[in-house]
Order: sequence, then structure tokens, then C-alpha cells
Amino acid sequence: FALRSMSGGKGSGSVQKTMEEENPEIMTQLGVILIDILHLSNADRRSYECKLAAIILLMDPPPGFSQFLVLNHGITQLTQILWIQLNEILVERAGMVQSEQSSTSILPILIVLNILSQADPMIKKKVKEYVFSPEEEDMFMEKVQEFRNDLVVAKDNTASAVNSSGAAAGKKGSKNMHPLNAPEGSTRWKLIKLMTYTESNVKRCTGELLWTLCDSNSNEFVLRCGFGNAVHMLSIKGLYKIPASN
Repeated sequence: FALRSMSGGKGSGSVQKTMEEENPEIMTQLGVILIDILHLSNADRRSYECKLAAIILLMDPPPGFSQFLVLNHGITQLTQILWIQLNEILVERAGMVQSEQSSTSILPILIVLNILSQADPMIKKKVKEYVFSPEEEDMFMEKVQEFRNDLVVAKDNTASAVNSSGAAAGKKGSKNMHPLNAPEGSTRWKLIKLMTYTESNVKRCTGELLWTLCDSNSNEFVLRCGFGNAVHMLSIKGLYKIPASN
């Protein structure tokens, strides 16, 4: 109850900043408490509810707290929570109406991981390695190369068809419509599933997190997520104009 009161009663930015500056010892103690809460067991539901409440407080972390999280293995705890919440929304509630309750359960961890990843390169590296496993990067790069080779072949075939008949004989799309390497059941597969979720906030926050992890690089974003999934976020970023429906 105390944690929910704190998360719901955060003051304005200026008030919070003054509190941080005037009470550094209290803020340090609060930081230690938050770390301790994040390390509670996920198996006990009451402990896990405390962890979910603590995440709300991380939506506006004080300067320097990101490094404190890294040094105390807080990022590992946050990625574990991401996994549990993804399973809850996509596995345990699979087939259920995509409700407001479902979005409420997943939004805080998506937002916090995005905020922390934007603020600290080390956190972004850790979160990206969790979502896009380094052990599978060689396979991903092989598939990228295969896709690009296919594009070259398709372009050459189209050019040959035009030269021989004077008209194009078909053209392969220049974008991969599906992720090049997202095995079913993996963390990235589950996140990509949320990119087309019907609840707009879930779709937007998932896209923003993956966009950050892809270093705001549209090419990497499309290769990892697939153009069909990425088009909504590309439109938000002003990189693609969705055709008007007739």
C-alpha cells in the first residue's frame, strides 16, 4: 500500500528535484529499498506485486540511479519482470479480449526499460542483449546477408526481363515483411507480437522500446521486426506515410 501511495503521489518535476537535492541521504535509502524490492522472489505473488508497484517509481528516476541499478543487478530483475508480464499477456491470457487490464499489466515495464535504455548506454546494451541474444547474432547477420543477396538477384532478374521484353516481369519487395530471426516463444517474438496489439498504448510503447534498442535505426528496426510490424512506428517517426484507404 505504501509503495502504491508513493507511485501515485509523485510531485511535479520541480518539487521532486528539490526533494532529491535537499534529502540526498533519504533518496539513497529509497534507492537501496527499491533495489531490495526488485530482488524479492517472483514466485511469491505478494512479493511480485510489490515489485510491480516499485516499477512505477522508476518511470522518473533521479540522476545517477541508472548506474546504481546496473551495479546492483537491477536490470536483470527488470528483464525477468518483462518476461513474466509478456507471458501473462500473451500466454496466460491468450485468446482473451485484449482489455484495459492487460495493457495496464505490461505498460509500466515497457516504459521503464525504454526510459532507462535511453538514459544509459550500458542499460541499453544489457536490455538489447536480453531481447536480441548475442549468441544468435551470427545467425541474424547470415539471414540479413541472404535477404540482401536475394534482393540483388531479384533486381538483376527484373532488369533482364525489362531488357528482353521491354516490360517489367514483376518486382520483389525491397522490405522484409516478417522478422528475419525471431523464433516463436522467444522474448523478441513476444515483443514483436505486441507491435500489432489492438490496444494503442501497448503497441506504441512496445514499438518505442524496440526502436530504442535498434538505436533508432530504421533499417535495423525493419530487419529485426519485419516491415509489416514496424510500419506503425515508422509512420509515427515520420519515415513512412501509410496510404489512405479508399
